[in-house]
Amino acid sequence: MPRINFYGDVSLDGIDGTTFAIDPELRALADDAALNVANLECPLTESDAPMPYKLAHMKAAPERTPLFDLFNAFSLANNHVLDYQDAGLLETLRFLKHTGKGHFGGGANRDEALEPWRTEIDGLGFSFFAFCRWQNAGRTSPGTAPDKIGRIARAVRKESRAGRFVVVFPHWN
Repeated sequence: MPRINFYGDVSLDGIDGTTFAIDPELRALADDAALNVANLECPLTESDAPMPYKLAHMKAAPERTPLFDLFNAFSLANNHVLDYQDAGLLETLRFLKHTGKGHFGGGANRDEALEPWRTEIDGLGFSFFAFCRWQNAGRTSPGTAPDKIGRIARAVRKESRAGRFVVVFPHWN
């Protein structure tokens, strides 16, 4: 079975990508894995329009840094993904697509947010889901995949029946 590393909340907010150094032991751990997956706890956006009435706002510039490049895929299902409103999440989605990073648990609408990230490692299929209780996407609005148990169970069964290993990456704040 391939080795997959899971990291908790990773916020690139306030990190200077030109001077940030990754600990050699963390680098070795990451380099030894087939995949490195983290919860991206901030949008990657140039937006200056934070979500009104929210106490804390996090964001990072959409740029490749050594820390960003450490990961293959990101969960977007968290309570900070809309800190810079719909525009911040949509910019994040475009940047992740442009850089070839996998992402799951957030999208331009509910259907996209509920779609798993699928990948293959050594001939084995994997499907990654992430769900969150907050900032859920609507039929036509951006946000996170809602943590409705029936929806989660159906999605997991569908991917399992297709012979894929299923990973559920929840976030409860």
